[in-house]
Amino acid sequence: MWKDAILLWQNTVRKSPFKARPHNNLGKVYKEMDLLNDAMTEYKTALSIDPTYYIAHNNLGVIYKEKGLFEQAITAYKIALSIKPDSYDVHNNLGVIYKEKGMLDEAERIYRQLIKLYPSNYVAFLNLGELYVGKGLLGEAVKNLKMALNLNPKNSVAHYNLGQAYFRMERLEEAEKAFTTALKLDPRYGFAHTGMGQIYMQKGFADEAISEFRKAVELGGADSATHYNLAVIYTKKEFWDEAVREYRAVLQKDPEDCEALYGEANGLDKTGKKDEAIKHYQGFLETCGKNTQYSAIVNVVTARIEEIKKH
Repeated sequence: MWKDAILLWQNTVRKSPFKARPHNNLGKVYKEMDLLNDAMTEYKTALSIDPTYYIAHNNLGVIYKEKGLFEQAITAYKIALSIKPDSYDVHNNLGVIYKEKGMLDEAERIYRQLIKLYPSNYVAFLNLGELYVGKGLLGEAVKNLKMALNLNPKNSVAHYNLGQAYFRMERLEEAEKAFTTALKLDPRYGFAHTGMGQIYMQKGFADEAISEFRKAVELGGADSATHYNLAVIYTKKEFWDEAVREYRAVLQKDPEDCEALYGEANGLDKTGKKDEAIKHYQGFLETCGKNTQYSAIVNVVTARIEEIKKH
């Protein structure tokens, strides 16, 4: 399929080498094949022919983003918007990259512009609602997510984010309803299983929480908090091997997480792996020993190391 498309547009480029559109379309085919450098070359060629071709600027921004060149991507998107100020795709791409860079105020501004331009498109309301969840502006999050769901009631992502907003507002019944709806729409939505795990954990239903968190892990919907919550439950149930496994999953994403460092060492200690426990207790002290937030744990760990060494 892709070979035929490449041959088609390569032939078109040969016949019309000074037209921008064939170069852009050949670049799109290269991009779909993950040939990013070839795609970039074609987009740049298209722009050398027609610098006002906003679609090629946008496509070049997409390539820059995939290559991790965020500043170049932002520049490309801004140029595209200066040429085509009402472009839905460019606004959305710019908002997404601002959000990923943690530039939340800029992302909010872009999403608001998008809503003014396309008030019947649910995606901008969804993105703005999700952003407000991240900023802790939960009332605004609920408002925008409900707008998204009015426009698209079957969007599982909007239901999930609404559940997260309600959960953070401690409105557990509404949160559970939103997560349940998300899972009815998409039973393999891993993050919604994480949400249900949070609900069960909050209600004290440990086994049900474990089941939901494990489903999230299996489906790729687990973040560090998912693994940490599992570790906490396993620790309370004294399932030490499982607790250590989950603390290590947290540490893979954040090697300096003090609570996970202590939890891993404590779990090893409880399973009788004393030498390994000492090593990890010492790792905790090296990383977190000067953090006054953990001064009480530091004292416990220091005493525990001495106790193990005496025996």
